[in-house]
Amino acid sequence: YLFFWIFEPLPISGPVAQVFKSYLLLKTCVCLLFAGLMSVLLIGLQCKIWSLFFVLTFLLNYIPEIGAMASALLMVPAIMFDGHLSMETRLANLVWLVIMGTAFKIFTGNVVEVQMYATQGGQFMRMHPVIIMALIMLFDALFGVTGMFLAVPTMAAVKYYLVSTDMPGNILHPLLIFIEGDETGPHKNHVDQKRITDVSPQENAPLMPVDASAVEMAPGRGNEP
Repeated sequence: YLFFWIFEPLPISGPVAQVFKSYLLLKTCVCLLFAGLMSVLLIGLQCKIWSLFFVLTFLLNYIPEIGAMASALLMVPAIMFDGHLSMETRLANLVWLVIMGTAFKIFTGNVVEVQMYATQGGQFMRMHPVIIMALIMLFDALFGVTGMFLAVPTMAAVKYYLVSTDMPGNILHPLLIFIEGDETGPHKNHVDQKRITDVSPQENAPLMPVDASAVEMAPGRGNEP
């Protein structure tokens, strides 16, 4: 499913494809962070197969909310059935797993991930954290787990089309303020679009042919071979 968006099998515009790739990159960073924190916790709890759970947690965390819960449930048997520890130690480790695992999930999912989308996702992923959380819950209710995964890039694609079309300012500006939660949102998007349009013609400008008769040797270099 991830490779489907990375290799762009559908004819979609370049900026929209870049939005999906940026989302996958940021999501991968969050998955690595969460998997690393949970692995450190398992090492502290003397779990000998922490490396296996690092891989499982990293992959499952691509599924919003449900993936983290599934990886935590898989860790419970590894903690409770660890024969080299006493039962009291195993129960204490289980309590620590529940408390710290929940704290790590809230930190990475509701703080780090949302802030990364809002600040590092580029012009079209610049959205208020409350809007991002509301979108995830809405898409979860409409489309289930797949909707939760696609909530942010889908809204970013919608924002791209809003900014790219000739929508009247009295309609576009309130929408951008609502999405970004910032009164300067319309101005920021105008500056971004202006910068893009100024760079594109220069990159696509054709090379002008040079007339050989107009080429003259630089002064002071006439005697050079």
